[in-house]
Amino acid sequence: MKSIFSRLAFAILAVFICIYIVGCTRFTQAVYPEDTIVFVNGKAITEQDFKDETIKREISTKMLPKIMQLDSSAQTPTAGTLKILGLSADQLSEDQKRYITSIERNYPDKPINQNAIFNHLVRQEVLHQEAVNQSYIVSNEEAQETLKQANEASEQASEFDSTGQKFMEEYNKVLKDNGFNSQDDYLNWNLPKTTRLMAIQRMQNKFDEKMAAQYSELSDFPLRIAQYNAWEDYTEFLLKTANIEIKKGNYVLEYYGKPWELGSLDL
Repeated sequence: MKSIFSRLAFAILAVFICIYIVGCTRFTQAVYPEDTIVFVNGKAITEQDFKDETIKREISTKMLPKIMQLDSSAQTPTAGTLKILGLSADQLSEDQKRYITSIERNYPDKPINQNAIFNHLVRQEVLHQEAVNQSYIVSNEEAQETLKQANEASEQASEFDSTGQKFMEEYNKVLKDNGFNSQDDYLNWNLPKTTRLMAIQRMQNKFDEKMAAQYSELSDFPLRIAQYNAWEDYTEFLLKTANIEIKKGNYVLEYYGKPWELGSLDL
């Protein structure tokens, strides 16, 4: 039952962009939301987007200790990776260290950092634009059906697992504390972000297929590490070629990967 619960817990643990056209006698002009923080290739990321992402992170941050309490097998990314690799920290390669550092960077055990949110939102916007350019488009209806199936599976799994039931109770409490009346309420609120994430994920799946061929000498977890690091490199390649215009705040784009040498990919 622990494996069911773990999948349930971590599965539960993603931009409203509005362009107004003002008509004039001699030209039309695009007017963006006043709370715009940054433009990414002309698309606005707003203060509301920051608030929404902060809410999602608050929910994850509150749920993490509950997961660790309810599931004794739950581990941090570092501990879990070391166990899978069968290595100690001082035996890790540079690529393995980088993988762990990247996972830990977004692990919900740290105080919420606005510059980290900024970097996450900009990266997600760049990736979603690339996914659309590569014809990966997910409708609200498709995303809603996927979420519905996942939610039903979670509820069914928890019915036969007392730990899962306890988790669902805690999860519902956290959602309510953050202004959501139910899981359906939260899922509907998160639906537009989910469609974007699904499109990005499908593009990443194709990317991983290409990297599997690129790293044909690797398999299993070592291949997963290579794919993960390569995706970070490709994301930053797209980021560097994007037109990023920061309008508010002292935000800084951060780069963690290596130069991407393969150029744009047909995914």
